[in-house]
Amino acid sequence: MTIESQVPTPSPEDVSLVQQVQQQWNSSNQADAIALLRPRAEAGEPWAAAFLAWLFMQQGSAGAEESITWAVRAAELGAPNQILHTFNNVVGADSEPASAGRQAA
Repeated sequence: MTIESQVPTPSPEDVSLVQQVQQQWNSSNQADAIALLRPRAEAGEPWAAAFLAWLFMQQGSAGAEESITWAVRAAELGAPNQILHTFNNVVGADSEPASAGRQAA
C-alpha cells in the first residue's frame, strides 16, 4: 500500500470551497470565510475541522477558544496535527516574556 492510496483525493466541491474560503479570508471577510467552512466541519470532515481551527487561530486570543474546540474535534476525526499548532499558538498568545516590561538601567 502506498501513501497515495491512503490519502483521499479532494472532491472538486471541496477544492472550490477551500478557494472560496481563502478568497473571503484574504479579502478581510473572516466571518464569511468561517461561515462558508463551518458546515463541512460540523458535518465531520477532518480537513474542514482542522482548517477551521487554523482560521480561528489566526485571530489570536479572540479566536483561541474556538480554535481549541475545532482542533480537538479535528483530532477526534483523525486529523491530529492541528492540535499541536493551536496549542503552541494559544500558550504564547497571552503571555509576555518576563523581561518585556523592564526598562534597561
